[in-house]
Amino acid sequence: MRPHVDPTRCRGYGVCHEIADRHFATDDWGLAWATNGPSYSADRTAVDAAIAACPFDAIRWIDTADQDRNRSD
Repeated sequence: MRPHVDPTRCRGYGVCHEIADRHFATDDWGLAWATNGPSYSADRTAVDAAIAACPFDAIRWIDTADQDRNRSD
């Protein structure tokens, strides 16, 4: 499992980055993405807090196995 930021929903508030800066980064416009940083499971509490705090519900957990399967189709 890893967090995913939906770029169509993110509005650049940066709350996720403030809460879990090891797992989220922002671009020049403030839009967020999930980094390929350290283990998400080790900081699951911080990532869960960032997901809960997002004012536009732009972040969710995705199953990396599903994502890998979709890439090979």
